[in-house]
Amino acid sequence: MNAYSRLVWARIAAHRPKGLRLAGHTDVSFTIESDGTLQATQIVRPSGNAELDRLALHTVHAAAPYPPPPPALAPQPLTFEISFAFH
Repeated sequence: MNAYSRLVWARIAAHRPKGLRLAGHTDVSFTIESDGTLQATQIVRPSGNAELDRLALHTVHAAAPYPPPPPALAPQPLTFEISFAFH
């Protein structure tokens, strides 16, 4: 799972917005289907700034579709929770 998690994170990191003049921290939960399709996203810990929360969700969506997980990991959808820190 660690190798696949790193792959997912790298894909998200490549889509993070650059040059923001906003700061905050938010946690996002998302589910990836066995074919790499993004199934669901939600804010699990809001930043207190609706724009930052929206940007975090947008980043997860922009990175989709994800690479399909290895068959041993994906007989069912995989759920991840990641933290976004904007400076």
